[in-house]
Amino acid sequence: MKTLLMSGLIALSVGGVAMAQQAPRGPGAADTDGDSRVSQAEFVTAAMQRFDSGDANRDGTITAEEMRAGMEARRAERRSEMFARMDTNGDGSISRAEFDARPQRGDGDAERGDRRGGHGGRGRGGHGRGGGEMDADGVTRAEAQARAEARFDRMDRDDDGFLTQEDRQGRGGRRRGDQD
Repeated sequence: MKTLLMSGLIALSVGGVAMAQQAPRGPGAADTDGDSRVSQAEFVTAAMQRFDSGDANRDGTITAEEMRAGMEARRAERRSEMFARMDTNGDGSISRAEFDARPQRGDGDAERGDRRGGHGGRGRGGHGRGGGEMDADGVTRAEAQARAEARFDRMDRDDDGFLTQEDRQGRGGRRRGDQD
């Protein structure tokens, strides 16, 4: 259970799972200067915005309870967005015609996107992002910042100090520690 909670917390704090309408999603969304590259400062700033949005009581620590509450808020937001997409005439209810007209799985509907998109094929929980155990006190802002910096370093495959599309897709230069 602790590992599951920690995985979700890491996803919340540094992995791109964001509170709806409060913080940018993923490394590409952190590009603030429009050059399509993301600096470490931009990446870490976006991660810390996500951390801050999950720290409900603003004490500098995200507890398991805050993480659960944030995850439930995101689920409720996704359900509301799905209902709004289906309620095409905006009358507050979904008619049989609206229900039947919804995109079906496998239709490749561009608005829905690939169910695996943005998750690296690991599913919605952020599993596989690394982490460790959550201690009883949760994760502090300093710990989340250190994890964001370490994640940036792992992703910056060519060590140029920026994340590019190639880095995010794993096509950059060699990884740190690789032998010649």
